[in-house]
Amino acid sequence: MPRSKRIESVARALHILELVGTSKQGLSLTEISEGLKLRKQTAHNLVKTLAGEGFLERLKSPIRYRLGPVAAGLQEPMGLWNRRVLRPSVPAAMRLARQTKATVAIGQYLAGEAIARLVVSSDGTPPLSRYYWRICEYGTALLFQAYMSESELHAFRQRHPLWEHPEDHRYWGSYRMLDELLEQVRARGCLAFVKGGMFRVAAPVAVNSEPAHSIISAVRPYAEMRQGEARRCIALTQRTALELTALVTAGNGGQLGAVGDPAFS
Repeated sequence: MPRSKRIESVARALHILELVGTSKQGLSLTEISEGLKLRKQTAHNLVKTLAGEGFLERLKSPIRYRLGPVAAGLQEPMGLWNRRVLRPSVPAAMRLARQTKATVAIGQYLAGEAIARLVVSSDGTPPLSRYYWRICEYGTALLFQAYMSESELHAFRQRHPLWEHPEDHRYWGSYRMLDELLEQVRARGCLAFVKGGMFRVAAPVAVNSEPAHSIISAVRPYAEMRQGEARRCIALTQRTALELTALVTAGNGGQLGAVGDPAFS
């Protein structure tokens, strides 16, 4: 490409992603700057921007960087997850939002992070874009922890310790109390609680051997809910999760997403 048309900052950012993608353990800022022959301040600014947008993930002790959830999402072969899960989720999420008057999200576990890939407002209006928002690790994303293996759970809690979230730490108390909750979640097949004045419910969408490949959640101000609405919200969320599981398992993924959905057509 002619140098006059080349945007150096974009090229450098892409080179950082390419370099970091070669390391499973991640790279330090020094390794990135030296590997690409960049000034350390330039590398720092680019890495900070990429991490802020989810393309890189910042690891601690020692500080290193590896590919983040957005970059991991781009690696999905031919958008398989989008076709099999996200597309059929759009009309289902819109319907659930209208039925429950709650904000509904479809979440996925990507590169060690719980990510909202789709968000529908409480009025059930069509989502206009895909999202890569981090879901609070000790909110509705707790559902993912309920179905992790022992080693996955240990790694997740090392990366996101409960004590780093003061409000959640005060609410849940300890890992022992959390583990008791997660045992109940596995038995009931859903997660439901009230925190910060918000009623929250989440249910798993199973794919093949993964019992919580994705989650569908609904969040609504608890003060607005009348008697019996919380129970109805739980039932509708579970039913929607089961419907999505059946759709994905049957391989009907791409068909529903294109119906009345300008964002994914």
